[in-house]
This record gives sequence, C-alpha cells and structure tokens, in this order.
Amino acid sequence: MKDLLTTAELDNNEEIFSLDVKSLYTNVPVNEAIELACTLLFNSEHTPQISYETCRKLMELAVKNVMFMCDGKWYIQKDGVAMGAAVAVILANVWMKSFEIELASGPIPENTSICSKCNNKVTWRGVSIKCDICHHWVHRKCSGLSVAEVRRMTSKSWHCGCEAPISDKAKIFGRYMDDILRSAKTDQIDAILERANSLHKNLEFTIERLDSESGIPFLDMYVICKDRQIETLWYMKKTDTGVTLSFRSIAPVKYKKNIIQGTVHRIFNSTSTWRAFHDGIEKAKLIWEANQYPPEFYNPIVAETLKTLISGREDQKQANSKSETNPFIMQYRGTISDTFQRKLRNIVKVPVIFTTRKLKTCLPSLKCKIPKELSSRVVYQISCPGCGSSYVGQTVRHLSTRLLEHRKYPSPVAEHFTVCSINVSQIEARIIDKCDDPVKLLTLEALHINRKKPQINRKEEYRSRELTLKI
Repeated sequence: MKDLLTTAELDNNEEIFSLDVKSLYTNVPVNEAIELACTLLFNSEHTPQISYETCRKLMELAVKNVMFMCDGKWYIQKDGVAMGAAVAVILANVWMKSFEIELASGPIPENTSICSKCNNKVTWRGVSIKCDICHHWVHRKCSGLSVAEVRRMTSKSWHCGCEAPISDKAKIFGRYMDDILRSAKTDQIDAILERANSLHKNLEFTIERLDSESGIPFLDMYVICKDRQIETLWYMKKTDTGVTLSFRSIAPVKYKKNIIQGTVHRIFNSTSTWRAFHDGIEKAKLIWEANQYPPEFYNPIVAETLKTLISGREDQKQANSKSETNPFIMQYRGTISDTFQRKLRNIVKVPVIFTTRKLKTCLPSLKCKIPKELSSRVVYQISCPGCGSSYVGQTVRHLSTRLLEHRKYPSPVAEHFTVCSINVSQIEARIIDKCDDPVKLLTLEALHINRKKPQINRKEEYRSRELTLKI
C-alpha cells in the first residue's frame, strides 16, 4: 500500500479519503455471510470433503445463537458475529469483500434499473444480475444464465459484454476489514459516500478526507500530502500505552529480539522516506527504553534488521529456517532452559519452542461462573424431599432443558413426586460429575448409578457401560 500511495499520480481535482464502517462485527448479517463464505469455498480449487449443506450448518452452529452475559443476565445474539470468535473475522471479511467492486468505483450511473439487453425495467421481484463495468442490471433470462449460476456469481465479477472500461475506478484503493483508503475526484466524494451507505441496510460508513493541513491514519501509516506529493509516516493510536514485554521479564532472549525486529519491520513498511523512518525509529527507542531495553541491546538488532531488509535477504532467511521436524515444546524457566536447549541441539537437530508462564495462571479466573441451569455434559442427581429417593442421569444438553423433561408426564421422576404429594415444579438437580466426552459421560453415569443405587431409576441402560476386569 505504501508503494501504491507514493507512486500514484493524482490529478489536481483528485483527493484521498478514508472510509470506516461503524460497528462492523455486530452488523454482519450472519446468514448472508455464511452463504457467501460457502459459495467462495466450494467454487475454489480446494473444495472440502463435506457437502455444501454440512459446511453451512457447521458455520451456523459456530456463530448463531451465541450466548453471553451482561450485568448478570444472559442474552442470545440473534444477528451479527462476536469479535472474539475465530470464524467471525473470516465471515466479516468475506461479507465486506462482496462490496469491494462497488467501493472501488465511482458514483452510480443514472437509469441502472433499465436492462441493457431488452431495455425494459428490472424489478426486484425477478432474478437479475448487475454488470460490474456499466453497473446496469440485466434480467436473468437476458443474461443467458441459470438461477444457480446467478447465485454463484455473488462472489465473482460479471459484465454484460459492454466494451466500456471502468473509467471512474479509483487509482488508489486499499481495504483491510472495515478500513478503506481510496482516491476519487473531489466533486464525486459525497456521491461515493452516499453510494457506499446505500449498498446494504447494515452498512454505515464514516469518512475522513485528506487535506494539505492534516493527514489521515490508515493502519500503521499516517498519510500526508505536501505539494501534491504523498508521504507516509509510522502511526500509533493515541490510546496506545506503549507497554510491551519488559526486558527484565523471565522470557527467552529471542522473544525480546523479535520485538525489536518486528517494530523495525513495521516502521520500514509504513514509511516512504528515510527521514520518516529515522523519526519512527527514534519514537520506538523511547518505547523500548520505557520497557527497560538498553541501547547496547537494541542498536545492533536495528542495524542488522535494516541491513537484511535493504539487501532483500529476509525471504531467503525465512525459507532456510523452515523445518519439517516436529518441534520440542517446553516452558521457559530462565537460563537453565537456554542451557538445556544448547545441549539438546548437540544431540539432535530439533527446533525448540519456549512457552512463558503467564501471571493469570497464578491468579483465580475472572471469567463469570456458568449457572448450574446452563451447565452441559454433566451427571446429575435428583432427590425427593419427601421420602429421600433419588434419580441419577446424564445429559449433554443444558441441565435446565433436561429438568423440563423430568417435570412432564410420563416421567419416572414426575410420577414419583406426584405419589409423594410434591409439586413437580420443586424438582431440582445436583451436579455430581462432569465430562466433555459423551462416551465417558455414559460410563460415569453407570458408575454413579451402581454406587448410589437410585430407587427412581427404571431403565437399566447403565448395565451396558459396566466395567469388568479380566484376570
């Protein structure tokens, strides 16, 4: 992106601006994003070994009906994706990519609702497809495509056969998730923003324009324009605390070296002039020294990293460092771990990966405790308050769901409570064991039934899980 900005030649009536989506993750339409992701996946060269419907169902299970707690109450997220979910980033990026052609083009031409083939009006009741060059809608029948082919085109570009190029396509365009940087003619920027906000009801963009007095941030870069010349600086948000791994922390030395090298890479890739690079390194030195890194440690690393970047040997170095041998993973405990690594390498050529112990492993968990009613994969016991009889069972679902079934007729527990003249609403359970493996959960249930001898249990499926020792 830096090279594109510094080499682009903008006309006097052109301007650079940035677009940002408001609350992208919570506004992603899950069903649309899943359909787009599955279509892209099954139209790619690496088609998965499962069916389309199975893939779509797995994605729905991963991102739909997510439960979360807020102010002591549980909620279900009906739409949108959670920022912490791994698949959320993929779905959000796929959904935004489907609008990339429109975001990189100019304002919408007039009379685009007229079919370029038959000159009749295109209505939303029928199936139609839009040309990515002239932006006109075309009836499905006029395009010669089947309904299935039109649906598959949602992830691909299509044109109606017109010869006119996209004359208003941006000279500069870059997108990273919901952050967009592009150029356009000054008199078209307001229309482009209006078009971007009309692409989908869930999309709302904010705009920031570049002028001669101030620049605009984009990822790690701060873009400025001086005398029609574009320059990029290293950018840090005002909320950045500058806190990083302390030099005095008990961590491998290579981790601390990687912090210096990574920062140099970021500054080198985000600055367009050596003056800007020098200023970025001086700013980074203040951060390193605030985290107790001495100059005699970081100066040689900066010089060596810069030399490698200029000579272009970084890619070759990374290629040579790849190894097919399985790594040896161990927790780092200071210099004794470094000594062990050296001795191990003298015996066998195996990569050693150190892990550091986090402070949170020594502290109690701050995560909200899951209520008993929402626990799953448990073995539970129901006791009758009248006669003391009990029932032992297991469930892989929420315990509250299983208790609702026990309170309904016909149910051994409900019938027993009725005989003892106790309201079925008083049926409560106590969790006596947990296990994530459903097969082992059945074995645990059998062991507890065999040990407690519950009187309310009628069925004897647990005997299929009895354990026998062969002597």
